[in-house]
Amino acid sequence: MPSVEYFRRQADICRQLAEISSSKEAAPRWLVMARDYQTKVDAIEAESARPAIRAPSASPDREQTRLKSRCGSS
Repeated sequence: MPSVEYFRRQADICRQLAEISSSKEAAPRWLVMARDYQTKVDAIEAESARPAIRAPSASPDREQTRLKSRCGSS
């Protein structure tokens, strides 16, 4: 998957093309493409901002507790 920098740069390019476009039909399409790229940037940044979540079974303390309860130890 391309990096967030790639999508950010593509969004910037599309905005610039919309600004300089002499076509009334093309400019709105460039802006839609810029918005789509920006949406990808936002999604990637939101995903990378999430804290890593460990699966409950990956916890060594929980696994030891589970094994002790199965064996009848305390």
